[in-house]
Amino acid sequence: MSNQPPFDLSRPPVSPSSSGVPGASPSEYVPLDVPPLYSSGYPPMQQPAYLYPLPSAYAVATPGRWPGRGLALAGLLVGIGSTLIWFLPCLGYLFALAGMALSILGWRTPTYKWMAMVGCAFSLATVLLGLCDSALGAAILAAIAARL
Repeated sequence: MSNQPPFDLSRPPVSPSSSGVPGASPSEYVPLDVPPLYSSGYPPMQQPAYLYPLPSAYAVATPGRWPGRGLALAGLLVGIGSTLIWFLPCLGYLFALAGMALSILGWRTPTYKWMAMVGCAFSLATVLLGLCDSALGAAILAAIAARL
C-alpha cells in the first residue's frame, strides 16, 4: 500500500518534493502555486468536427455523374433533328430554339461540352436557314401578290 493520502477534489494539486523544494523529503507533498490553466476561465476553442466525409486521394470523377450530361446530349440530338426539319415553317424554329436552350444548359459539363457546342451550332444554323427560308417565302408571296 502507498502512504499517499486519498484523492480529494477540494485540495489543490501537489507535487513530490523531488521537484527541487529545499528541505522537503520524498514522502511529503508540496502544493504547487500554479496560475489557472485558462486565463479567461474557459477552455480554448477546439476545431469543430469534420461533418462531411473526407475526400479520397484516389477518387475519380465519373463522366456519368455530371448534371448537364443529359442536357448536352439532348441539345445535340434536338439540334441535329432541327437541322433535318428546317424547311417546315413552324417546327424548324421550335426545334432550333429548344435545341439551343438545351445546349446552353448543358454547356457547363466539362467532359460533354463538345456535345453542347455542336448542338448549339446546329441549332444556330437551323435558325439562320429558317430566317433565309422565311425571307424567301415572303419574297415569293410578294411576287405572287404583285401578279394578282
